[in-house]
Amino acid sequence: MNDSNELISIIIPVYNSEKELEKCITSVINQTYKNIEIILINDGSTDNSLTICKQFSDKDKRIVLLDQINSGPSETRNAGLKIAKGAYIQFIDSDDYIPYNYTEKLYKDLLKSNADLVISPIQTINEHNELLQLWQVEDGDYYLDKRSENYFHLLLKSFLLFGPVNKIYKADLISKHKILFKPGIDYGEDLLFNIEYLIYTNKIYVTNEVIYYYLKDSVGNSLSQKNYDKRIIWAKQQHQTILEFLEKKGLTYPQNISILYERLYDSYYNEIIRIIHRRHEPLSKKHYTIKSLLTEDFWNKTMAYTPAHNPVWVKTLLKKKQIFILLLAFKLRSISKSFYYL
Repeated sequence: MNDSNELISIIIPVYNSEKELEKCITSVINQTYKNIEIILINDGSTDNSLTICKQFSDKDKRIVLLDQINSGPSETRNAGLKIAKGAYIQFIDSDDYIPYNYTEKLYKDLLKSNADLVISPIQTINEHNELLQLWQVEDGDYYLDKRSENYFHLLLKSFLLFGPVNKIYKADLISKHKILFKPGIDYGEDLLFNIEYLIYTNKIYVTNEVIYYYLKDSVGNSLSQKNYDKRIIWAKQQHQTILEFLEKKGLTYPQNISILYERLYDSYYNEIIRIIHRRHEPLSKKHYTIKSLLTEDFWNKTMAYTPAHNPVWVKTLLKKKQIFILLLAFKLRSISKSFYYL
């Protein structure tokens, strides 16, 4: 029988988040569940983040503080996993925060449901603490087998499944299968971690009774806001990884496959829009780069799954590979906006 007071390790990577860091750490040390190990890893911050971490570690013996040269989100979280002593693991970004009973609720739900992973909703907020979008699905059990045919796609489509935050993991499952964040990947590395974890799980439990508060578009939450040129490469790798996971678990239902390819289409679409808006780049070079993307087999497979939220005229031109027309259309739109503000 499980001990109802097991140690839980809460890993917090820290990078240039001095504005929100105190609120984050305070929300963790004030948890109603007291048997926690708080692992703060300063990832080469250039602001006062390290000083703030030291001030808290001097006051609370449950805090373990590591200071390292800047290594990125994967290496930073792996450093926390390497020293974590808890039977369960949580991750929190250094500018986010959690309600006072968050850890206790997720832990009790994990024991009660006999699940391998518990997930909570995510409430995105801005720097003024204004509520933006609430990511939430129906609560309850989500089995990773044929019983999930009618509802696993809800998790797959949501933002909830992809990040390491808003969850509680079993530490022995992570260590047994040597699950780590992939170094050298600055986009979607957390999704790959979760997919690998899910391969060895049978059931997820979703609770809607507590919410994780995620600060949108902040520096600290943007440990991975770089290497944009590699994002489409990583998106294809993630697509293939998720597809293999669905095949292995017998979850290749139409809803899941559709969501998977829509996600890949969006990655291509966003990359193409980014290329279009590159400044000081010749039209011919943009044309060549986009044409190369549109000849890829991955892109062609997404054609049957174009998302409804993308503009129809852009999707039509992409489908017909009318690249010059697309480039000129965006150029004319840009010129017309310039005249509007004259």
